[in-house]
Amino acid sequence: MPKKPRYLSWLSWKKLVRPLVVVGGLVFIVGVAYAYFTSQDVSADLVFKTGSLKINLIDPAQLDFSNLMPGDKRTVDYSVKNTGTVPVNLKGKFSGAWSDETLDNSKLAPVKLEYQADDGNWVSLVENGPSYETEYFYANENNQSQLFELAPEATVNWRVTFQLAEDVADEYQNQEFKVKLHMAAKQTQAEATWPESY
Repeated sequence: MPKKPRYLSWLSWKKLVRPLVVVGGLVFIVGVAYAYFTSQDVSADLVFKTGSLKINLIDPAQLDFSNLMPGDKRTVDYSVKNTGTVPVNLKGKFSGAWSDETLDNSKLAPVKLEYQADDGNWVSLVENGPSYETEYFYANENNQSQLFELAPEATVNWRVTFQLAEDVADEYQNQEFKVKLHMAAKQTQAEATWPESY
């Protein structure tokens, strides 16, 4: 005789469901116990702006250097302005050459370099020079270890005197010589370095 299928009676169901409800309740309670409130926020950008280091070489006005004769001198005035936001140290140099490359560049050379002090007086920085491509420093006695500071928005005035040598011969007649002024700036900290090229 085949066995009758067994059906769970109401009491059996009750015995089975009760532990499931208890386990489910515990799972719910434990889950809720670990569901803490949270919150988050992000600040606005904190902006760190670097300073700027920039100088502006105020070119000398175009001057008439024509008709130079042996031994003649000409003076050029120029200025350097610190247009950045931090104090700077300065250095510079001159480059120059004749259009005719066979001529001697030292025959038209800077013979005196001066800067204007705060009291308005002109101070000689380099006598008998500097020669071309030789650096000079905005410093006490042109000494790199005693550099002056140029404050933001401040300007320093310079003047340089060029002289055509007295012993130039006929090959220098009707020739053209071009000079460039080069200036470089660095931060005033002792460990700051100069630009590699300028």
